[in-house]
Amino acid sequence: MFSRERFQEMLRRCEEVIDVLNSYRHPALRSVAMDRMISDEFLPELFKTTPQPPIPWGYFIRRQARMSILTTLYPFNVASRIIGPAGSTIRAIKRYSGCRIVLSNMAQSVLIIDIISEDFQGVVDWRIGKGIEAIQYVVKDENGEVSLNQLAEQAVRRGCRAFPRVSPQSNGRNFAGANESGLVVENENTDEETEYTANSFDSSDGE
Repeated sequence: MFSRERFQEMLRRCEEVIDVLNSYRHPALRSVAMDRMISDEFLPELFKTTPQPPIPWGYFIRRQARMSILTTLYPFNVASRIIGPAGSTIRAIKRYSGCRIVLSNMAQSVLIIDIISEDFQGVVDWRIGKGIEAIQYVVKDENGEVSLNQLAEQAVRRGCRAFPRVSPQSNGRNFAGANESGLVVENENTDEETEYTANSFDSSDGE
């Protein structure tokens, strides 16, 4: 978890960002500025740089891996954590790995994550590995960075009056979590707050 000092510092940064964004009178300009400032201020550290893939070789192929997360022990909504406010986190995972990410709940206690890569043979497995790395980073959130940044982004979206807000919330009824080793990899505009509970969510949605 994050300390009170970190929370207070993040709150101060949120207020500064909101003040800047609310100075924009044109909604389109404010929207562009909000996306840029959220990325600059609140993007988790792992996603601030895009790793360079190895030299490609071989045929262009499609490969898919599947992660299964047990939804019994995490005290937060795992799907919402991966998706992030307004889908920002899952899009960051897609940019970082170059993979398409699809979430679905095949059973009440299991979140299925399909990681899909289309690239040359010498790159496709590397991309799958980066996708798995990014998802584990977001879910484990060992130093509280991801959850704190998502709270900050959520606060900024709420603070900008002209924009709808999307707020992932903790709720054990839907995607509740996994135990510490519960990651299994197989080769294969409203003003209401919204929790992600859909049966499927694709990282390409809205693009």
